[in-house]
Amino acid sequence: MSKVLVVDDDEAVRVSVCEILAAEGYETEAAMDGEQALALLGPDIDAMLLDLHLPKLDGIHVLNALDDGPVVIVLSAFEYRARSEVENRYSDRVCAFLQKPVPPPMLLQTLRRCMSA
Repeated sequence: MSKVLVVDDDEAVRVSVCEILAAEGYETEAAMDGEQALALLGPDIDAMLLDLHLPKLDGIHVLNALDDGPVVIVLSAFEYRARSEVENRYSDRVCAFLQKPVPPPMLLQTLRRCMSA
């Protein structure tokens, strides 16, 4: 079973994404900020769904802290950062960039694709 870390400061988003993933057989962990995300990252995490706008440490800081690690999919509204700028800078660390709100079928399809790559 694959384990996915869901990082979002919006509790409703965190809970709903975790429920969607659990219904598809994924094990989940959840973090509400970048500090929690970095504390939870370990060899047991296979993928991370990461919002960019987070309290304490934002998603950019989390991306910068990653040397090698899980498959990363950025889920963001991109209201605070230009999407093209983030994509250009982090395309080597991020498998996919998705605009919120993401329809569940698209999220699951993207996660499966990224994890099989």
